[in-house]
Amino acid sequence: LYFSNLLTLLITTFGFIFYSLVYTIYLKWTTPQNIVIGGLSGALPPLIGWTAVTNEISLLPLILVLIIFLWTPPHFWPLAIDRMEEYKKEGVPMMPIAKGVSRTKKEMVIYAVLLLGASLSPFFYGLTGYFYLISTTTLNLYFIYLCISYLNDENNQLSMKIFNFSVRYMFLFFLATYIDFIIMLYV
Repeated sequence: LYFSNLLTLLITTFGFIFYSLVYTIYLKWTTPQNIVIGGLSGALPPLIGWTAVTNEISLLPLILVLIIFLWTPPHFWPLAIDRMEEYKKEGVPMMPIAKGVSRTKKEMVIYAVLLLGASLSPFFYGLTGYFYLISTTTLNLYFIYLCISYLNDENNQLSMKIFNFSVRYMFLFFLATYIDFIIMLYV
């Protein structure tokens, strides 16, 4: 509150309470949708940063929250598949354990396709330019390709490749967003 504003404090507090109490104590241990639902708190930083600077909620940071929210399942589930035995041992009902690896991989494809749609929306709302459009389309099509390839990967050899790409995806996505902003600002 002292360093920013009340709105930022409220969103940050919500994210903290949701993650530490709702997700960590309850959801993580009770539902295979734990990563999906818990991903909301992990998706809040763009909104928190935006409100800290502007003291308002706008469309672009809400879209960024949606993008991170949709990115979380296909980012994390390959790791959950790779570490299934560890999650079983600890009693965490991750999606591949509770619903099976095959269903988890299918849902990864669905989330990756939804992520493409959400990632294109800033361009279609006129919030970003062509550099963003080309960069994010390329990133998302490759992510979808990896997830589709994973469907036929019976030995789950692609698990860590997809997980590692998804980490790079987020860095490259925000880098492309920043570069596009600079281009739009000076061109």
